[in-house]
Amino acid sequence: RRVPHAGDHAARYQRLGVAVHMVPVKKLKNTLDPRWHAMYLGRAPLRVRRIARLLRELAPAIVHVNTSVEVLTGLAARRYCDRHDARLVWHVRELDLKPAWIESAVFAAVARWADAVVAISTPLGARFATHPCVRVIPNGVDLGRFAPTAGVLSPQRGAERIGWLGRIVPVKGLENVLEVFARVHARKPDTRLLVVGS
Repeated sequence: RRVPHAGDHAARYQRLGVAVHMVPVKKLKNTLDPRWHAMYLGRAPLRVRRIARLLRELAPAIVHVNTSVEVLTGLAARRYCDRHDARLVWHVRELDLKPAWIESAVFAAVARWADAVVAISTPLGARFATHPCVRVIPNGVDLGRFAPTAGVLSPQRGAERIGWLGRIVPVKGLENVLEVFARVHARKPDTRLLVVGS
């Protein structure tokens, strides 16, 4: 596993026996400032070489890039995969990058370079509908860490609850939840929907 900096995740992976290699990388930022993008591109060759060197040392058969905004990692991974008969799986988590031309360029790179795309939502997966290998796998929740606290949002007697958590923006698909909940509620009127977000 390659991580951009030491931290809780690196220590956790190491405790699990996973070899962790630190490579400083810079993710694309949601900014309209052209100076930031110019600096990003100016430093790109050095970052790509660092990642490419590590990939050559580790010689993986599959490279997993875990965010669409790490374009430099994706570029280095694609070059490595082409030269070493490896495969690139690109996990796409972000939508609505700014400015719009950056988003278009990033998604075009993912679509062109990835052997397989994993999207965290149906709307995001739809952006790659023409790709030959796209899978939608929603983020999971560790129920051990996020167990409900007694007395918080106590349900009404006999009522079942359905929860939705996320940013309340169209791309998150809340309208799909509302549509499905309307059908559930028609059959089970005691059911309650909890929406938590901003």
